[in-house]
Amino acid sequence: MRSAFLSVRLTGLLLLAFCLNATAEINPQTVTVSVKDVSVLEVFDIVRKQTHYSIFYDKDMLEGARPVSVSVKDKPLVEFLDMVLRDQPFSFYIEQQTIFIKKKKAVAPSTTAVNTPPALPPVSGTIRDGEGNPLAGVNIVIKGTNRGTATDADGKFSITVEPGQVLLISSIGFNSREIAVSSDTDFDITLVGENKSLNEVVVTALGIRKSVKSLTYSVDNVKGDELNKAKETNVINSLQGKVAGVTITKNAVGPGGDSKVLLRGNRSITNSNEPLYVIDGVPLSGNVSMLNSDDIESMTVLKGASAAALYGSQGQNGAIIITTKRGKSGETIVNYIGNYTIDQAAVLPDLQFEYGQGDAGIYSPSSEHSWGPKITGQSVELWNGHTVKMEGQPDRFKNYFRNAGTLNNTLSLQGGTDKLQSYFSYSNTLAEGIMRNNDMNRHNIDWKITNNITSKLTFFSKLSYIYEKVDNRVFPGDGGTFALPSLFRTPVTIPLSEIEQYSYIDETGQERQSYWNPGSSVQLNPIWALNRVLNTQRRDRFLGLVSMKYEFNSWLN
Repeated sequence: MRSAFLSVRLTGLLLLAFCLNATAEINPQTVTVSVKDVSVLEVFDIVRKQTHYSIFYDKDMLEGARPVSVSVKDKPLVEFLDMVLRDQPFSFYIEQQTIFIKKKKAVAPSTTAVNTPPALPPVSGTIRDGEGNPLAGVNIVIKGTNRGTATDADGKFSITVEPGQVLLISSIGFNSREIAVSSDTDFDITLVGENKSLNEVVVTALGIRKSVKSLTYSVDNVKGDELNKAKETNVINSLQGKVAGVTITKNAVGPGGDSKVLLRGNRSITNSNEPLYVIDGVPLSGNVSMLNSDDIESMTVLKGASAAALYGSQGQNGAIIITTKRGKSGETIVNYIGNYTIDQAAVLPDLQFEYGQGDAGIYSPSSEHSWGPKITGQSVELWNGHTVKMEGQPDRFKNYFRNAGTLNNTLSLQGGTDKLQSYFSYSNTLAEGIMRNNDMNRHNIDWKITNNITSKLTFFSKLSYIYEKVDNRVFPGDGGTFALPSLFRTPVTIPLSEIEQYSYIDETGQERQSYWNPGSSVQLNPIWALNRVLNTQRRDRFLGLVSMKYEFNSWLN
């Protein structure tokens, strides 16, 4: 669901967020509990509901837990957990809004008293780069353990440590650091960028190639072979995790889905924050998701002022320079690349199956909610007059998703003489989404000619054509006619077999939707949405370039 906020409301929202934050700091989390001989899991459930904290634990670890009897009112959360878990075989620690349950370490008997230093309070801080910009996604791990955290969008972190422990701080593109924790609880840490591959040649503005060590600004270069390891249908997603300071957010999953790219975070509230894309020296607006990754020789990422200096206001958010493959002198080389990948849903939605269709604990065949009576297998009459047992339907999402295959084939030819070189490639991508009927068919044709007229004068021409057809492109949010939101909204006790007949022919001979709730004006039949609302999109894109370069001397062309 996309929401638009008026700018005049922004101040009010910020003030409200500040007030809520201030209130949370003044009033620490408390719980009110009165139970007798209940399981620890029931106590955790009460804590979760009252505090909205997440609780992580291993179920096997709780098998030896003792029943709990406790009666407290407005007890601080930490004191309450200390009291409840004191005689249990496990303990806890809290990081931000998450409670972690861990097994207690066995303590060897000792005849001498040992003075154990008290644990330090959580340490926090901010991590920046050499230019003072906050770094998001930096890994902070306690040395010798598997406990850790990561910085948020503002470069901030918080983690609980014990005296004498060491923090290992690392991020792609930066030199790692080790910070020993003593009495300080607030850190301001600067990471220095790695200075590797100084002899590497990168492409800058207008396709000019320069050595990295000759540049006065920071660049990151990724070779085409590295990009192809991920085998993403959207080539921009292949940059994820390969360039420091680059944040890539998928606006939609599945084939044909676009992504939002940020270099060094958001800079504007009202304008676009995405970088400028430059393909073979030609600046382009909009996404480049339709490019064939097998045709890419390298990507160079310019950030901040360096991109603005080369491309003006267009490059104020940074620039991603894409250099595609060209012909080479020598024998004609025919190259074929084929690959097949399979995707599947890693995590299925976790719904409640304790309460069935209805509202306020009362069953109603026309209700669009799952707030009805408790599910006990009782018989109920559906909206269509059929009588069924009220049971949860946990397989509805399992049957909706699928193992999705992506087949990519690329055939290229390159060759030529010292005077004339050419490159031709054709690529076809057939991709399935993990959601049924989400399919993509894409064709890429690329043709380039390089003519070295003289030792100083070079002529270059390029023509690219891209055709893409996407069925049932996945959109974020729960609006529109997308099948997945309709499946979420369908009450958890309605069998899919009752709504499989998703259409009928009316008196005029037209196919119409069979609503699972005929009285509803908003609830689509998810099976209808899956099979009849395909939202087919077709895109044709032509890219042409003709350029001539004359080299006056070694430093000017």
